[in-house]
Amino acid sequence: MNIAGLLRDAPPAAFWPGVAGLLPFLACALLPLVTGPQWHPLAQQALVGYGALILTFVGAVHWGIALMAPGHPAAARGHAWSVVPALWAWLALFPPFIPAIGLLAAGFIVQLAMDCRFAAALRLPAWYLALRLVLTAGVLLSLLAASLAVAFAG
Repeated sequence: MNIAGLLRDAPPAAFWPGVAGLLPFLACALLPLVTGPQWHPLAQQALVGYGALILTFVGAVHWGIALMAPGHPAAARGHAWSVVPALWAWLALFPPFIPAIGLLAAGFIVQLAMDCRFAAALRLPAWYLALRLVLTAGVLLSLLAASLAVAFAG
């Protein structure tokens, strides 16, 4: 799969907001490296909160896609699945930071797997999965950077 080629087919109205959505992940992950320790808890809380919000959002996309495919067998699965990421994200709001970002990372990986299944069943445009793959990679790298920032910045 040529991801760069597929991303060129992504509508700018989908591509640019998706990329912009990575900015809070990156900012919260890197903030502890450039601020004093008094800001670290806020950056961690913001990262977990934003990650939970976005995981909920990408799950809800399945609801919207399912609405556009009434009667298709995958539509019922899309409606049912769409609430799972929200519940998963909600659970990530309660543990300490490192387990919370671990839960979020696992949630984004499982969500990407479900995106692959759903996209194949409903024959979604190839750019959709390419964009989801790139955005998920950006999220996962940010979560990893955040965990390393905690380790190195104290």
